[in-house]
Amino acid sequence: MAKLVPKAGYLLLFDIRDSTARKEHFRKTWPKHVVTLNRQAAGLGKRLAADVGGKVFTKSIGDAVMVFVECGINPKNSETVLLGMAEFRNRVEDMPTLEGLRLKCVGSLIAGDILGNGGDVLGRPVDFAFRMEQFADVTHMVINEPFHASLGSPEQLGGFRFKVTSKIVKGWKEPEPIVLVVEIDTLLDTVRDMTPEATANHVLLELFQLHAEGLKETKSE
Repeated sequence: MAKLVPKAGYLLLFDIRDSTARKEHFRKTWPKHVVTLNRQAAGLGKRLAADVGGKVFTKSIGDAVMVFVECGINPKNSETVLLGMAEFRNRVEDMPTLEGLRLKCVGSLIAGDILGNGGDVLGRPVDFAFRMEQFADVTHMVINEPFHASLGSPEQLGGFRFKVTSKIVKGWKEPEPIVLVVEIDTLLDTVRDMTPEATANHVLLELFQLHAEGLKETKSE
């Protein structure tokens, strides 16, 4: 039975992009895609728990998988989890058996009295993490503000760039801060695969591709 308990850790959400279309296109192999994603996520959780000295709870939610790593909160653990998220996304997306599967990734630092049931976490902080998923895409990950703060609120950290913004989130009255995380090494390759539509009434994607090339050149200098 769920009850309020003190918990701290990192909630990670990996959701399959364009899952409805993929179910239709890959009818025979779709179940294997989902099973593989869940197995890979379970392995990630175990590795992260070992690296940060914590414990892990993993569950499948529709076409998404949630990983909660319960552990101490500190800059080193936060960086370890962020790197783990990015490496997981890149590894999964490079798996030939997943036939071009792409992920939307969310990371949320949770601390305090949380509604829990065993290793599972429930309630409003978890709801917020799932609401953030709408702002994630293949070009970037999304983390919550406490996660970013635990890293020292940087604009850049290693190969990552961070952009703080505020968005209206369903269920919350005021705009809430969320943080976009761009992995410079993979951004350009990702946007190069996105073809601008001739019928679009804007050139935002083309400008984004140009900006990504600039980021890559700056990093290599």
